[in-house]
Amino acid sequence: MNPPTTYAEWAASCDRLLKGDCDDDTLAAMEAGSLEWTSGVAERITRRIHEVFDSRLKLAGEHFQRDTHHAQGHATLLTNALLGIRKKMILLARLAALPALPDMVKQSLQQSLQQFAERTQSSLESSARADRTGKTLDLVKRNRICVPDISSLPGRDIPSGQPDFPTTNRTTQPRRIILT
Repeated sequence: MNPPTTYAEWAASCDRLLKGDCDDDTLAAMEAGSLEWTSGVAERITRRIHEVFDSRLKLAGEHFQRDTHHAQGHATLLTNALLGIRKKMILLARLAALPALPDMVKQSLQQSLQQFAERTQSSLESSARADRTGKTLDLVKRNRICVPDISSLPGRDIPSGQPDFPTTNRTTQPRRIILT
């Protein structure tokens, strides 16, 4: 996918993100893209980016709510729900940090994402306090919902064709991660 440089290409990228088509490829192209911020284009693309961001944030919240409801206190399912929302937060953090966006737009998106993470974490901790054993609260605190620092993501510095997971014994098998 080619990096977008015109409003039409940026709008098409936004449409792909709204549909959930090839999120990683689309975001990678958008991160490499550029746009001349003229008065008419700036307002329209900012509105489109906010539309995509708000839609994906709402969808992430709905999926997380559904997943936590289905977990019903089961530690593994709750951990999976927490890891799932954190993965979706990475996508949103990347969208909020697109290099082509002006700083004011980036700050607005990042602030919205931070507020969502704080509200969700606070709500989870409040709900987890009802568990008398304290295990749920401990699990929620150990797997905090936070805005990821995308500059330190492992996949961002990996050359094309390289595996994006750690290798063991010179093989390309992913390491097992055991959650307790």
